[in-house]
Amino acid sequence: MNIDFEAQLLKKLGCSVEPDNLTDVMVADDSGWVVARPKWKHVRECESRLDISTWLYSWGASNYPQYLAMLRFREILATADEETIEELRSWFAGNRVRGPAETVVDEVVRLSRTDIALCQEEWHRLGFDILMPHVEAGWLSLGCQMGMEFNAFISTHRLDSDQAQSLISALWREFRDGLQGLGRRIARLARQH
Repeated sequence: MNIDFEAQLLKKLGCSVEPDNLTDVMVADDSGWVVARPKWKHVRECESRLDISTWLYSWGASNYPQYLAMLRFREILATADEETIEELRSWFAGNRVRGPAETVVDEVVRLSRTDIALCQEEWHRLGFDILMPHVEAGWLSLGCQMGMEFNAFISTHRLDSDQAQSLISALWREFRDGLQGLGRRIARLARQH
């Protein structure tokens, strides 16, 4: 059995496989392996390469709808107006979701609960992206992932608005300084005459 994709995926995810002979074609498919990661409190024992492949694919397929929902949430945030952002901020602060934020949350939750088949081509292309959030922080609910994504968005959104504010402030200071300089020159000319 060709297990190269799974071996590379486990390595990228920071997992170790013992014994370290998963891709060795001379080793029988049912030799048994243990998959671990330093932050995990448990290990995954797999009797065969097929077990490893099935486990990883199953894990990816079960998280695929949530992955797609988070992509949609990022798209929505990128084009959201200030009212939607403020309503989402209020919701993440523990208040009831309402207004345009309610539509956003409903759409993301609905998408995360949709049965979506993960074809092999997509799995091989997106496996790391689908699993990495769950490997880094353990299992995360959709709400937690949305909160983390929102916080990341707000920090960059705030930077964008701060940059715009600082540009406006710089232009205003330059205009003000120019007017003051012009006023001083006019006053100097007036005193000379």
